[in-house]
Amino acid sequence: MGLGVGAFYLGYREIAAGILWGLPLGLFNYYLACRAVGYLGKERGTRLFAGLVACRWALALVALFLAVRGGVGLLVGVALGVEIQVLSQLLDAAAVLVGLRRTG
Repeated sequence: MGLGVGAFYLGYREIAAGILWGLPLGLFNYYLACRAVGYLGKERGTRLFAGLVACRWALALVALFLAVRGGVGLLVGVALGVEIQVLSQLLDAAAVLVGLRRTG
């Protein structure tokens, strides 16, 4: 949410609107991912996992397709909003790796 507010104050209103519209979908996709991982190892778990991953991708693609109609700024904002959870996890993992290299 802070990214959207920052984009708004810097004058990127379309990107800020896209982030705020895409963020709930990104959080819902994160919930689906956590739920999908819980199915692994169970009977038919791989199929359920694959189905939920496909559902996540479909939701993201629909959101991006709809955002195209609003312009490039909105498209970029929705893409950031949808993937913000993944980006934050990637940055956390990079910070852990850098921290391990420094102490090791």
